[in-house]
Amino acid sequence: MKILVILIVISFATLLGCTTNSNMTENVIITTEPNSYTEGIQCINVAIATEFNSYTEGIQCINVLWKNNGEIVVIYGDNFELEKFNETINSWLVINNTDFNSVFRAIGYTLSPGSTAEHTYDVVLFDDYLTEGLYRIKVTNTFYEVTAEFDVIRN
Repeated sequence: MKILVILIVISFATLLGCTTNSNMTENVIITTEPNSYTEGIQCINVAIATEFNSYTEGIQCINVLWKNNGEIVVIYGDNFELEKFNETINSWLVINNTDFNSVFRAIGYTLSPGSTAEHTYDVVLFDDYLTEGLYRIKVTNTFYEVTAEFDVIRN
């Protein structure tokens, strides 16, 4: 039964034109103002990567892999921003969804030191804006900001 499920998942990913992302980049963020939670700790060491390097247009959600290489528990949530790389000005631009004012649940998920987790971010509200190009998902917290890049390709 497990083999059948694995084969179905692989087939589904292939049909969507997704490629596995094995390049998780480290995002080390130095805390600038220690507080009681971070006292005595030099940095928060957390990294994220999208599950796949590329997605086809019309993607509805993106799975993000989280890894905590630091010394303290990291908290992340449902909030995120999508940015698209603009080659003309060589800069990342935030994608604003003008059809709907995006609201995220204020839920905190914990990630213990040395742990990994997977979290799904719903991008269906940005569907009309996810045309071919280079994107990144950005997750910001009081103590850190992490990003993970991915491509959107035509069907």
